Amino acid sequence: MKKTYFIIGLAMLMLFSIAVISYGAYLNERGELQIARRLEERSVHVAGERAAVRVLHPKIRLETLNLYSNEMVDAVTLIDGRITESFVEKNSYVHAGDPLFTIVNESIPIRLKEAESNLLKAQAALRHAKITYERYQRLRNQNATSEEKYDAAAAEYESALASVEEMEARKKQILIQDAQQQVTAPVDGKVILMYRQPGAFVQAGTSLALVGDFRQLYFTMSASDDAAEFFQVGQNAELVFQGKELRKVFASEMHVGAMDSRHSIPVTIASISPDLSESAKIRTVLCRVDNSQGILEPQTYGGVDLQLSDGREALVVPVAALGTVWDGALFVVKDGTVERREVKTGQNDGEYVEILSGVSAGEVVVSTPEGLHDGMRVSVVLKEG
Repeated sequence: MKKTYFIIGLAMLMLFSIAVISYGAYLNERGELQIARRLEERSVHVAGERAAVRVLHPKIRLETLNLYSNEMVDAVTLIDGRITESFVEKNSYVHAGDPLFTIVNESIPIRLKEAESNLLKAQAALRHAKITYERYQRLRNQNATSEEKYDAAAAEYESALASVEEMEARKKQILIQDAQQQVTAPVDGKVILMYRQPGAFVQAGTSLALVGDFRQLYFTMSASDDAAEFFQVGQNAELVFQGKELRKVFASEMHVGAMDSRHSIPVTIASISPDLSESAKIRTVLCRVDNSQGILEPQTYGGVDLQLSDGREALVVPVAALGTVWDGALFVVKDGTVERREVKTGQNDGEYVEILSGVSAGEVVVSTPEGLHDGMRVSVVLKEG
């Protein structure tokens, strides 16, 4: 009897254990389903904006900007010598003919004295050779000397005569050389570079300063055929300087205090080559910079933007919608989820980018795309305006 009760109790205990385990498994599965459902129903908060037609002022990033002037000339010394005076400083404005430097060739007086001394010696030798030659000439006429001695005296006389002529030529050559030169400005303009300073010894042909008219500067850039169609000869634009390059622009003392976080300088499209009417894959765009304020110098700047003043209507989305990778895709919000779209982009103005295909006007694009994937549920906060 006791054995029967034991078996019944053991069976009930086993049934109870199985029930507890089954219930635990049920609760676990139910919890996982609920978590999965909540994850599916969870939405990520993102910022978004509608694709819309706006007036776009295309902006082109110039990583390297090489400015030059068509009117730059070096002031050159014509003699060897030492710079004894400088009449100008960097950034001085000069007129053609204004004195820039004085060059003195200190060796000419010394060389002249040496040449005069050598000439006197040669003349003395000539007089002695002439006397000797004339004496042997008389003795020869009297048959009182040999032909060999007469010929030797004649040769010595001719050699002395040639030596005097050579010394006279050397003296004349030194006399026609300038012992001093005043180097003057070759053109009207600004002294942008001073290659040498007083005290320096220079040779003839050495450039001492760069003088030029920098009220108008130029630069060129290459543009693909698609990009070149946005340019027109005579079109206005502006160079936008920021950050380090802005500090470089205002490096001179005359502009200290004028610097802010952004500065623009007027530009005009001067020419497009080849002409837009001709077929070409790459075109060269020549731009003329209005530097009448004298802020820029003919040198290299980096990280400058060229922004066209003439705007045009285009379908645009925020540049931020393309993310930091800029892989030609963005996310469009559709029925509470995001859909990854491949797009073709055109020009941009730094804030908005032109969309040529892939998105229609009115569709909402995510302007904070990092961390999203296709099909993810989102809650969008739209930017108005």
